[in-house]
Amino acid sequence: MSAAAGTAGPLAGTDVVSPELQAPVCGGRHAPAGPAQGSHPRPVAAATRAFAAQPLQVASARRFVAGVLTGLGAADDVVLCVSELASNAVLHSSSRQPGGQFIIRLWTTAAGRIRAEVEDRGGPWTPDPDQDEERGRGLLIVARLATRWGITGSPAGRVAWLEIHPG
Repeated sequence: MSAAAGTAGPLAGTDVVSPELQAPVCGGRHAPAGPAQGSHPRPVAAATRAFAAQPLQVASARRFVAGVLTGLGAADDVVLCVSELASNAVLHSSSRQPGGQFIIRLWTTAAGRIRAEVEDRGGPWTPDPDQDEERGRGLLIVARLATRWGITGSPAGRVAWLEIHPG
């Protein structure tokens, strides 16, 4: 897996990271998977759950995230973002094939930072909505609400992730 600099606009490939990262990540280096690395605080809570890749399961995913993040200020924003990413997994990935699933992972820190990931089975992806189209705005919502976000992966599997930091 690799990551390249990107924006909330059309995706040329499957790998993007939020513009806050500023520089492309190349040459075998990977975007963060799991809780944020480096100078970020260690997670104090984590939760993971797999869901059948069916449209009705997106509501179950929202309830799962809301339950894990109960009482946190940014919970509503994370629920909305994960809902958008889970919808993408159900509608646009190979997870939608029979028996497919998507996986949600959440981490929180004592400082109130939240990281969420939605993993799917990858597949071809060419989201480029027309200006007049009502669908296709999920990544724009994620880009607006998240402190950092990105998508890493390949046609074999993707992880869409976001982080929300307090303040």
